[in-house]
Amino acid sequence: MCNIKAVNRPLLFIQPDHQTNLIHKDSSRVAILDPLRGLAALAVCWHHFAVAEPNRLLYLTSQYGNLGVEVFFVISGFVVPYSLSRAGYSIGSYQKFLVKRIARLDPPYIASILLALFILYLRFALHGFQPGYRPNVSAFQLLLHLGYLNAFFNYAWIVALYWTLAIEFQFYLSIGLLFPLISHRSLLIRFMTMCCLAALFLITPNTALITHYVFLFLLGVVTYQFKMKLINTALYLFCVAVLFVLLIVTLGVATALAGVATALTISFINADGGGMLRFFGKISYSLYLTHMIIGSGLIEFGVNNRVHSLPGRICLYLAAFGLTISFAYCFYRLIEGPALRWSKKLSYRSDSMGKFESDKMLPIFRTHNP
Repeated sequence: MCNIKAVNRPLLFIQPDHQTNLIHKDSSRVAILDPLRGLAALAVCWHHFAVAEPNRLLYLTSQYGNLGVEVFFVISGFVVPYSLSRAGYSIGSYQKFLVKRIARLDPPYIASILLALFILYLRFALHGFQPGYRPNVSAFQLLLHLGYLNAFFNYAWIVALYWTLAIEFQFYLSIGLLFPLISHRSLLIRFMTMCCLAALFLITPNTALITHYVFLFLLGVVTYQFKMKLINTALYLFCVAVLFVLLIVTLGVATALAGVATALTISFINADGGGMLRFFGKISYSLYLTHMIIGSGLIEFGVNNRVHSLPGRICLYLAAFGLTISFAYCFYRLIEGPALRWSKKLSYRSDSMGKFESDKMLPIFRTHNP
């Protein structure tokens, strides 16, 4: 079963067990999102690179890098409904919303799967086709990746971090349907919706389901409501405090701190982080998808070929970062960028709004596309 905890070895393919947003470059753009994405992606990379580092001090620098996953969950909880509200979404556009999400995220995801397969079979060939290096991947296992279903059929992900993409995909399936409720003009309806979502944690105890991480996504949702002025500052801080306690009880103190820090940063810090962090934010999805295939693969190769001294390992980590970032940039330019432009060609404006949305939603949700 998938788990949010750190993996315990830096292998490229671990058999057991981003994303960019839809916000247009206008006055509604939340500038801090790119730096947050960039930092989260770099933290996850470093965590996977040095998770088995024998030097205690160097290991400690990567110990909590897996919390970048929690940061991404909170960002998604905020940015997807925020983007929908700015784009004039109505529930009648649900199918188009899913098509846009798939067009945006699946081409890079599928390309990374093909890349992982290529590396696996290349390693098999480089070791003289020895049976011990034969990739243990079935056709059915690969097909499950297309629906993010591996965990439900007890099949391993070809790259371990894909479980997080499965959780994100479940969020997309849910938020398109729940958007009218979390954006409703009635505070009571919004409150009851949030309470029902929180209760799902208790009745669906499965780490393969989004409900296991629902409080992280809800932090993003209440931040969206605050940014859209659906709730005031006092009520927002109260909601954050309640979710903080719930996260401590369910996922632990470190996760709670990471989630709340992300939500408060989005709410109260208006900064773009500088060109470097904006760059890493821009390529964060590509970096996230490929770092275990490229960077961890290089580290595994180096360690297996007796790069064991501390200076040698540090050089190996630096080389892995350099190679991964360079590859991720090319991956973005060749695959993710075109997918992003393709998804932007689909607009919600051609879909008429249903009576429920036009009667019940706030006027801001019917503004024109920037």
